[in-house]
Amino acid sequence: MKRIIIYIKKLFDKDNMDMEDEYKFNISVEMAIYKDVCGKRLKREEKKLICDKNKCKSYNQWKDYVRKKYNCYRKKQLINFYRYLKQKSRNEGQMKKGSELFFPVMLTIFITETYTKIIETINQDEFKKLFESCEKNTWSMVMAFTLILLVLIAFIIVFVIILYMFIAEVLDSSKKKDFYEDYQEIIGEMIDELE
Repeated sequence: MKRIIIYIKKLFDKDNMDMEDEYKFNISVEMAIYKDVCGKRLKREEKKLICDKNKCKSYNQWKDYVRKKYNCYRKKQLINFYRYLKQKSRNEGQMKKGSELFFPVMLTIFITETYTKIIETINQDEFKKLFESCEKNTWSMVMAFTLILLVLIAFIIVFVIILYMFIAEVLDSSKKKDFYEDYQEIIGEMIDELE
């Protein structure tokens, strides 16, 4: 699903693609290198993007790699690239804020709907009859409680999966924001040196 969203964004974001081509800035490759430098766990696809010539073991090596890559650009080009990075950083910040606002609302709706459905089910006549018949038969009562327990466990699993997906998205957005800010800092230093 995430790949489809990225593909659609790229289709409609032609200006950014032109900018990425102009500055040889492939976000997937650069982000993989950055995550590797920061000691973050890389996915298999990300590991394939890193080759010997762009593998860095420390922040200083990564900084030198970025400086070497953009050393041949003029000041005006670096300023334009700096602004591009600044905008990307802002976009990631807005995405994180949006996620932080969206999740509590969705969580509240999920819990409210779950609670409402459970109460409605308990208040139904068939459910009351089931418990009345279970009182006479201990085995039926055990089975009914087991069924209720399984349904509750299923809801908890769904809740944990949704929570995990949200946290992963917020952390990914935070990493990208940090990445853009660090890259921006290096380009800013290069601009200052050209003055």
